Amino acid sequence: MLSRAELVSEAAGIYKTDDLRLIRRCAAEGTLLAWAEDTEVTLFGLGDDAEALEEEPWSRALLGADYAAACGLTGAGVRVAMIDSGLRPDFAELTGASVAEGANFLAPEDSEARLDTADEIGHGTFVASIIASEAAGLAPGAELVPLKCFSGQNSSISCIIAAIYAAVDEYACGVINLSLGTSSDNPLFHTAVTYAWEKGAILIAASGNLRKGSASTGDDPVYYPAAYDEVVSVGAVDSAKQVASFSVQNAAVWIAAPGKDVLGLSRTGTEYKTESGTSYAAPAVAAAAALALEADPGLDPARFQALLQSSAEDAGDEGFDNAYGHGIMNLGLLLAEARGDGGSLILSRCGDTACVSAYQPDPGASCALLLALYADTGRQIFFSVLHEGEGPFSLNNLALPEEADDAALFLVSPETFLPLAEARRYAGEADEPPDEPPDEPPDETPDEPPDEPPDEPPDEPPDDPPDGSPERLPAPAA
Repeated sequence: MLSRAELVSEAAGIYKTDDLRLIRRCAAEGTLLAWAEDTEVTLFGLGDDAEALEEEPWSRALLGADYAAACGLTGAGVRVAMIDSGLRPDFAELTGASVAEGANFLAPEDSEARLDTADEIGHGTFVASIIASEAAGLAPGAELVPLKCFSGQNSSISCIIAAIYAAVDEYACGVINLSLGTSSDNPLFHTAVTYAWEKGAILIAASGNLRKGSASTGDDPVYYPAAYDEVVSVGAVDSAKQVASFSVQNAAVWIAAPGKDVLGLSRTGTEYKTESGTSYAAPAVAAAAALALEADPGLDPARFQALLQSSAEDAGDEGFDNAYGHGIMNLGLLLAEARGDGGSLILSRCGDTACVSAYQPDPGASCALLLALYADTGRQIFFSVLHEGEGPFSLNNLALPEEADDAALFLVSPETFLPLAEARRYAGEADEPPDEPPDEPPDETPDEPPDEPPDEPPDEPPDDPPDGSPERLPAPAA
């Protein structure tokens, strides 16, 4: 009897048919456990590409992506399923990414076309470049698995369901990116999502775009799968950390990431361009999941969601809000927590100012952030307490003084003032690494241990330094 229906997923026992009599007969015989309408699913790219760019993506600095490179994390060993429009056949050669053989779920299972995952519209290619291209990707070592479900802007939910099961059972993907959505809550769709989640896959989805010309009400309708609890729903922000005008705002939004004017590979493969849409915010979080899984292979989906929440940079209303969810993803802090790094200090550039994030693994432990300025001789000329408190924190729009030759930030224990971590930023050289210091200190600078006072008395510290504060912090290491 089921030979008259199209198989969607053998593992899940899901079939597709437009024969209502067959559905009624299966229901009468007790072989039909559930049914749902095969609704339409839409990609969430706006298609408003701009001129090609060659500069480094602004999103990397906003997210604190340098921490991953400093730790040697690339997403290696992690498979990321891209349920999308496929990939350019030469994507790996163009971008240096690792691409596994995927499947075309628009074609019959036993046909030659089943292995044709060529991207006809460019959406999947752009998404993939945000995840794993050498030029714009956050996880260049991750292995991409293209599961093609779109040849245009829309597809069917049965196709997406089949791809989700395949991503887990056939391709062993640890991360599934879904830059798509539907306004219909389909029970079979939710069953597939729950199945993948229980198998340990981290599911990331675009929160959804508003209709062109409409403005957010602050409580916009939800899209699925983003609204399912098992899925991380990602909203879009711009380079100024403002929620993009097209990004839906509702209680389903879990986290925000760059999604307006972000850099990616064009469909032609000849250039990089910018695009906008929550479609392009989701892969940034998918890349973060790949990096986190490399750092901690035992990381499960619930723990990843918790890490996203605890490490996020709060934005908008204090705490959770419908615009940013739990805040803007802070990739540096997320990975520091995943790695269990004690006293991690992440310094990133945001325009003309610095953004500082610190991670203290013990939630009840106090830490303090000190700013120390040094002359060209290495002598400390000033220090100030910027923050003191418990647990992870972020400071934004921090203007580092230019009157010193270099500045160092120290995360310290308030009780001992012993540095837990250190980050340095040279005045006027924020985007370039500082020159290596000479092998020998200059003649006029005595080689003294940090606890010894310098030859000349330092300038006075702030009027009320904390008790026990040192007159001198260690000179910053190169």
